[in-house]
Amino acid sequence: MMINTKRKIELDNGRLYLNMGVFKDDALVLEDDAGKTVELHGPKTGRILSVHFPDFKYVGIWTKPVTYDTNYVCIEPWSSLPDFAHLGTELTEKIGVRKLGAGQTEKLEFSISI
Repeated sequence: MMINTKRKIELDNGRLYLNMGVFKDDALVLEDDAGKTVELHGPKTGRILSVHFPDFKYVGIWTKPVTYDTNYVCIEPWSSLPDFAHLGTELTEKIGVRKLGAGQTEKLEFSISI
């Protein structure tokens, strides 16, 4: 369950250097005004993983809780947000829920390249 706390993330030359402290409050959730592409640069390998999500309003970036030794980061495009601690769990109370009329469909795409 999320808390409704926004904070500014300071970048170093347009980059966020990941460490376990970045995730001290759990996942990072970036809104669409932060951009539509996230790149993860492997510091040892030099490889780049790029996730492009033009149809998604949010992207979640997370790893295992800091109590575990971990070596991965998950990058997930999200079309809406999970439950917030201060809101109810009814669909009408959720932030970012997408509504489609009867018979309507919607296609959301993202791409991953390495």
